[in-house]
Amino acid sequence: VVTAQHHRGDAQGLQLRKKNQPLQKEALVLSSETGLLASPEIGSKGKVIVRSLLMAELSPGRKVHIASAVFNGLLTIEKVRFTGSNFSQEWEGQIECNIT
Repeated sequence: VVTAQHHRGDAQGLQLRKKNQPLQKEALVLSSETGLLASPEIGSKGKVIVRSLLMAELSPGRKVHIASAVFNGLLTIEKVRFTGSNFSQEWEGQIECNIT
């Protein structure tokens, strides 16, 4: 089974990958030094929710290594939501991940 994704209209365009398999790119590292904003939350069904600084590299299928006191390991991004406002300096990404 192959999953096709098109997101954000960026230069990456259409991405093809096997279902539940990460993209074959180097994993991003998120720690308090590289943009991790809070401790990851371990949710239901093995999902991990992570808040980070706004980063264009965060995209579904991408591998990410989380380094925090609560969780230290490799994840695959399933969903990304970017939030922010022109009237504040609060810009961030919230990613929902599966343990790889």
